[in-house]
Formats: sequence, structure tokens, C-alpha cells
Amino acid sequence: GDNLLKDINFEVNCLKNLRFLDLERNKFDFVKTHDLLLLNELEASPDRTTNLIVDFNLNPFTCDCKISSFRTWIHSTNVTVRNKETLMCFHNKVNPLPILELDMTECSAAIAAATIMFTTATDNHYGSLHPDTGSQL
Repeated sequence: GDNLLKDINFEVNCLKNLRFLDLERNKFDFVKTHDLLLLNELEASPDRTTNLIVDFNLNPFTCDCKISSFRTWIHSTNVTVRNKETLMCFHNKVNPLPILELDMTECSAAIAAATIMFTTATDNHYGSLHPDTGSQL
């Protein structure tokens, strides 16, 4: 933590045995979808023996539609998001709101796009099963 990061601007895929990524107290106002996909890929590495844990607490997240893919990812990822219930975002730099409790109805298009992206990435990684035979497509 405490590195003034605004995104994951370093290579995490080579860290196959990474167990805990401390991104607490940085400068994230949202998390790029690309970065979330990288974390999913790392978690899904075939040689992993333990779950990846990531901590995004105490970042200055902005409560707008840019946060929607991060919120969708928190609900769908196999990465353990440490203290996800306490993740906050800010409308006006003063009043924090829990990210998981945000009303995101105005962001439905962004949420749908993120859901499709995460689902497609997961299907591409694990392969889709043919519904009739159970074999990979």
C-alpha cells in the first residue's frame, strides 16, 4: 500500500505465486477493466495452490459509472477481495458510500458490458462446454 498508484502499472502475470496484493491507500479513483482481467488471469493460473487476495481499501474511488465494472467484478471474481464490504467511494470527496451498496441503475449499459467481458474472459480461459455432449467447444 501507500504507493500513489492509480492503476496496476506493473506486470503481475509473472508473479505466479503471489498470494496478497496490497493496493490499499493508493490513488485509485476506479479500477481499469484490463487490470481486473489480469487479476482474474493470475487467480486462474493452473499452477496456483492458494487463492489470490487483493486489498483496495482506503482508495479515493469516485461514485460514478466508471466504478461499475469494479463493482461487477467484486461480485463475480474468484479473487478474494479483502474487506470488500468496507470499500467506499466518494461523490464529493466528503461523504463516503459503500461501493457494494451503490444504486447503479444509471450505469446499466456499463454493468452489462462488464458482465459480458468478465463472462467471455472466463469462458475463453476455462472453455465453454457443448450443452449436448459436455465436451469443450
